[in-house]
This record gives sequence, C-alpha cells and structure tokens, in this order.
Amino acid sequence: AGALCFCVNSGPAFLVAVVGQGIFGSPWAGGFLVVCQLIAGMLTGWLLLGRNWAEKGGRGRKRNFRPFTLALVESVAGAGAGMLNICAFVLLCSGFSSLLAARGVTPFLGELVRNFTGGFISQEGGETLLAGALEICGGCAMAGGLDRRQAALVLPFLLSFGGLSVICQVSACFS
Repeated sequence: AGALCFCVNSGPAFLVAVVGQGIFGSPWAGGFLVVCQLIAGMLTGWLLLGRNWAEKGGRGRKRNFRPFTLALVESVAGAGAGMLNICAFVLLCSGFSSLLAARGVTPFLGELVRNFTGGFISQEGGETLLAGALEICGGCAMAGGLDRRQAALVLPFLLSFGGLSVICQVSACFS
C-alpha cells in the first residue's frame, strides 16, 4: 500500500510531451508538473506513512529469491496480464464517456459545473473535467482544445486524480 503514495501518478513522458508541449506549448511546463508530482508523492507518503516508515519496513527479514528463469517467466506473464487490464479499463471508461457525450449528458453536466463555479470554469472546462474523471487521456486531449486559463484550472485535478480508469487499473493490480 505504501507504493501507492509514490507510484500512482502521470508518467514524466506524458507530462512533458502531452501536457507540457501539447497543451501548454512548453516542455518546461511539463517538467515543472513532473517535479510537482514527485514532491506531492513524497509529501503524501511521508504524511501517510510517517517518518518511521523505513524502520517499520521489516529490516532483517530473510528474503527467499526465486530462480531467474521462473522469475522471468512470471514477470513476462504478469506484464502481459497488466497490459490487458490497462487496455480493458481504458476502453471501458472511454466508451462510457463517448456514450455520455452522444446522449447529451456531458454538455448538461458541463453546464452544471459552470453554474456551480459561477462561471469560473466554463462549460467546456466542465465537460473536460467530467471526461477526464472517467479517463485521463481523453480529458487531457479535450483540455488541449481549451484556452490556457481553463486548461490550467482543469488539468491539476485530472493529473492528480487520474480518473476512474486509473482507479480500476490500480484496484486490479492490488486486488
């Protein structure tokens, strides 16, 4: 469970290339986001696990190592299963997002977000938030079509939350 504090975040390549360069027009903006996520992960881990986390890690436990050939086969099989799980949840949440948009639910909910925030977040920003809450890549792609102010309001939530798809992916890994 401690790994969740440090390992569940957007990858550096995604932040620099897609968000930084693709949305904000600057890879430096993406690099800044990488640093922010690293600091946030370390602070979260420190706050949740406490300063004595290293001492509670079970020093002195004897580890049983598996033979290399067995470890290799199990790691490749696990990686393949993990990729299938990731793809399945991305497809499920993207399909659900498309269904909501096709039925006119997303614009309605985007307008609710706009009204709730007093216009601080636009209807398009609200739609982007909702799409990203289901699947982060779709939400980030939509954020690319927003003006920079709206993108800057929406993206921190999306990049921190990760979306329902990521929650399902993590749940599948730690079942």
